[in-house]
Amino acid sequence: MLRKKIFSLTLCFALTLGICPVTGEPGTVLASTSGHTAHPIGTGASFDNNPLKGFVPFDGSTTTFPHSLEWFYIPVRDVQTGMNTFNWSALETRLNAISGRGHQAVFRFYYDYPGVSTGVPQFLIDGGLTMRRYDEPADLGGAGYCPDYENQTFRNSMQNFIKAFGTKYDGDPRIGYITLGLLGFWGEWHNWPYDEDTSDGKPNWNISNTVYNEVLTTFDAYFSKTQLCVREPKAGVPNASANIGYHDDSFGYATLSSGAGGQTWSFVQKLINLNQQNKWTSNCIGGEVYPPDQSTIFASTPWKGSTNQTWAACLSEAHPTWLMCEQIKNYTGTTLANARTASKQLGYDFQVAAAYYDNLSSSSALYLGIDIKNIGIAPFYYDHTMWPVQIGVKQGGTLVKSWTTTWDLNTIPAGGSVKTFEHTVSSPGLASGTYNMCIKVINPLSNGNKLGFANVGQNSDGWLDLGSLTVGGTVPPPTGSITIDGDASDWSGISSLATAAGQTATSLKVTNDANYIYFCVQGSNLSANGQIFINADNNSATGYVEGSWTDSGCDYMIETGTLYSHPANNNNWSWNDLGTSNVTVSRNASVYEARIARSAIGSPGGTIRAGFKDMNGNWELVCRLPASGALPGYTLK
Repeated sequence: MLRKKIFSLTLCFALTLGICPVTGEPGTVLASTSGHTAHPIGTGASFDNNPLKGFVPFDGSTTTFPHSLEWFYIPVRDVQTGMNTFNWSALETRLNAISGRGHQAVFRFYYDYPGVSTGVPQFLIDGGLTMRRYDEPADLGGAGYCPDYENQTFRNSMQNFIKAFGTKYDGDPRIGYITLGLLGFWGEWHNWPYDEDTSDGKPNWNISNTVYNEVLTTFDAYFSKTQLCVREPKAGVPNASANIGYHDDSFGYATLSSGAGGQTWSFVQKLINLNQQNKWTSNCIGGEVYPPDQSTIFASTPWKGSTNQTWAACLSEAHPTWLMCEQIKNYTGTTLANARTASKQLGYDFQVAAAYYDNLSSSSALYLGIDIKNIGIAPFYYDHTMWPVQIGVKQGGTLVKSWTTTWDLNTIPAGGSVKTFEHTVSSPGLASGTYNMCIKVINPLSNGNKLGFANVGQNSDGWLDLGSLTVGGTVPPPTGSITIDGDASDWSGISSLATAAGQTATSLKVTNDANYIYFCVQGSNLSANGQIFINADNNSATGYVEGSWTDSGCDYMIETGTLYSHPANNNNWSWNDLGTSNVTVSRNASVYEARIARSAIGSPGGTIRAGFKDMNGNWELVCRLPASGALPGYTLK
């Protein structure tokens, strides 16, 4: 992953590892994919427990709440033993324990954590570094020692630490995100209440812009892969040019801008003040649900914090990907259910709209085009060098072959617009047979959480099924050979499945390609209220029973452009509305044409059965086709 990389790919290569990502409006078929068979992919529920997002407990927390990240703080003194000497074993122990549970780490190094022992390395204290004592009430953290951040020796040691840290750990697959920390109480880049307001009798321990600049720019220079976050932007600091996001550690309490009902000093308001409110589009936003509100924020509707900032409004303005929330381990009942929903709302949420590929001869190249949307509230921030997408073919549920693409998921913007990727394998080397085409995002942590798509074909092993693929043998007619336009001339070479004389509907034809099944009814004085009945599993013991047809068992019906399914095996007129997205209909007085996606009716193979009813304006029967007897069977090609 190169999070700094700006992608501008304008040339598409039809090579073994060729790609060409392009964006378009939903439903747009791009020129590069239009020559290939389209496979609509059904939508499904958002995948549980996706990696690199959601609520984050402290490391080692015992909880069954779905999570992929674990949080910890660690003092600099645990790893830095001298100006240029380091022992990383304390960090290694934490990272190994978290990765051993299949999770990635989010963490922060600190020098000063109120209420606990100092994080300043002992060699600096022994060298005479000024350590300023404070003792605050427990709700402000308690007692501790604030180092002199302006001390040049301290600053040099801090620079050495950041450089060594980045050199060793940038791109480590065990790490999800790092917050810069180091400066101020809890590493949150402030020393409040020890600030410029000395009317409270407390000294001014504000940290200079020089020190803020040194820390920010050194982190930025030594971490080019792992995503970084800092507490807030600072005036006089190169926030805009740094490839570093932000973290809101009072989420839901002091998040909203003043214009949205929040405080003048809130997280988003500080972003707006320094023109950083859109930083989420390129760099991660993290943080913590305000700790005093964690036990109540999801207990009732609407979800909101103690300052009445609603969860939905905070998501809309801040676009967070991960939030610490230690109380998830204590949630039960409605609060638990609400929190699980809220966690899934954070960050990215990928959904495939369509795949484009063709059945192959044994010597053909394998092409796959894919339309992907991010229906979440934030991007995915890593590219293919750390989180690659693989194309696979399965047979009988077993992976036969796979190929790694250079598709960059971090180039798919949040908001639901389509991004199209393409990949061509010039010599796939597949034997003749039937396969399933699929894709999978590879977590660089081998035992890490699977990244899943919000689609019906998403499997627990991480692979998303895109549909069947035939290599060798008989190839179905190419997509586009039938056009649903009320003109039956393109049906002239197709034999009738059923015919009748002396009625409005006189001929029923059926054909198919890899993705769709097509129906054509011809006649005269056909009404606008035609119904196509489909026995998709060729089983009369399932589906609607039409008494005038034997072997009916109609699992599905197309009526006025809407697809319906029947839930039982009886003659009750009780159908489930499946919508219009997978059906195309065109009708006039002499032709009734329909096309249905095979995936919408269970991707049938073998034989289906079909029939037609012509209904008048009052939904009274005009005729059936066939008029009686068995529903005719059609064997899919």
